[in-house]
Amino acid sequence: MDIFTGAKDKFFMETSEVVVDAKEGSASIAMLKGGFQVLPPGTNKELGVVEYYSRRERDGTVDAESDVVPPNRWACTFLSSDFRVCKLASGKLRVYEKVSADEAAAELQRLQAQTVEVDAEAVAAWEEEQRLASASADDDEDDPNDTRPMWQKRIDKADGIKRTKNGTPIINHGPIGGGGGPRTQ
Repeated sequence: MDIFTGAKDKFFMETSEVVVDAKEGSASIAMLKGGFQVLPPGTNKELGVVEYYSRRERDGTVDAESDVVPPNRWACTFLSSDFRVCKLASGKLRVYEKVSADEAAAELQRLQAQTVEVDAEAVAAWEEEQRLASASADDDEDDPNDTRPMWQKRIDKADGIKRTKNGTPIINHGPIGGGGGPRTQ
């Protein structure tokens, strides 16, 4: 029952993959750990399984931002005891073949050990994209003293509303109380 009550280090399932970084010329093993829920008939027959992940690791190091992993919805077709096809919510298909845990670990290690060549063209394109993004970035969005939520900063920027760092609108319509003309009684 620890799995269902959210015990931190108990997982019902894990998904592993080799991640290749052509910029750095490296490969690492990424793992998602968590559980799943099978939805009862009638709720959404096409997407009857939802995976929830509570931990993300890379080369054995726990990623502190695991809560950003969205649930994965899919429907599964069993073709045999060793073979299945899953259809994701996006419509994409995944094909799985059942292997032992030792075989899977050995294959992950083999893939991770492969030589990864740096793709100079991809690195140059990525660096140019980063340069352009930083050149066009609004400094107000990264100001640590600006306490407005990011969505509010973007709305204010799109609307052209100038605000102080605490979010108060700057209204520049002249002096309070009128237009500065002669007072009448």
